[in-house]
Amino acid sequence: MNFKLAHKATADLAGIWNDTNTTWEAKQADTYLDALYLRFVWLTNNASLWQPRNDIHAELYGYHEESHVIFFREYDKGIEIIRILHDRMDVIKHL
Repeated sequence: MNFKLAHKATADLAGIWNDTNTTWEAKQADTYLDALYLRFVWLTNNASLWQPRNDIHAELYGYHEESHVIFFREYDKGIEIIRILHDRMDVIKHL
């Protein structure tokens, strides 16, 4: 399985990097994004651990990673990362 990023997920990652860089430093921002990318790959190989989010939308999954939730869906070649939202964000508003 592979993963791909939706446009909004790509923008989310840029925002996460910028916020982390502002609060801490570029090295920490890079480390956090590396951890997120590793989690994306891990998710492609661990479908049994996906957490369905039918409360939001059918066929949507979520996985908590540190301070963020990765929202994704399955497609024919793997998973598509839809959004990466901070715990404090209003999920319904941003999905």
